Amino acid sequence: DDILSEKIQPLEGNIVIIGGGAVGLETGLFLIKNNPKLCIKIIEQQKKFGLDLGVLALPLITELKSLGVELIGDTEVQSCELGVCNISTNGVLSRIFSDTTIFAMGCESIIPIELTITLMDERLSYALVGDVDKVSNGGDAILSGYMLFTKLYLS
Repeated sequence: DDILSEKIQPLEGNIVIIGGGAVGLETGLFLIKNNPKLCIKIIEQQKKFGLDLGVLALPLITELKSLGVELIGDTEVQSCELGVCNISTNGVLSRIFSDTTIFAMGCESIIPIELTITLMDERLSYALVGDVDKVSNGGDAILSGYMLFTKLYLS
């Protein structure tokens, strides 16, 4: 979030992004488009990148590769220290050096308890849609909104 909202000063040099899902891939694309001089490596524990993107992953991966972003799959990050990530690929240990390491792994939904308690106190109905209930993608968020609409429309 800090990278995409540009809260952090412009990055330079070697960038390592840990996490090859939607967030990691889109962060890599954002960075390389804003500064083509960056050397970006995206590390993913799974063999395939962008599993949470479905069919949208292929065009994104193709664009990243065409812009010179290196995708390193089937690799586990053992540890990260200042400027160094120790990784394991098929049991072979190695190091990747970076000026900046970005962690783009996992999200957690946050249900706004203050709001739900207020609504319950006022005896108002509410529904959880999008990422409030569980972390998902845009398609799931649209579907949950549509499902709520159909329930309200039919009732």
